[in-house]
Amino acid sequence: SGGSPGARARTLTTFTGGSRDAFEAARPVPQLDRVTKVANTGGAGQFTKLFNNALTITNMKNAEDVLGLAAQVGLD
Repeated sequence: SGGSPGARARTLTTFTGGSRDAFEAARPVPQLDRVTKVANTGGAGQFTKLFNNALTITNMKNAEDVLGLAAQVGLD
């Protein structure tokens, strides 16, 4: 998580499924992240990223709605 800017700055957050031991065994992969979340079961990293994206989209939609309401009552 972090998109292209995060990749360039090496500040990504990664979501990984599987055991911590398996993750550490694969760690020689170049480290591009600053935060790694490791879940205990395979596939859990994908679900974690999915839920993270759902929260982000929900927050963006809520902000759009609130700003629209503010505009309707004359706030700028």
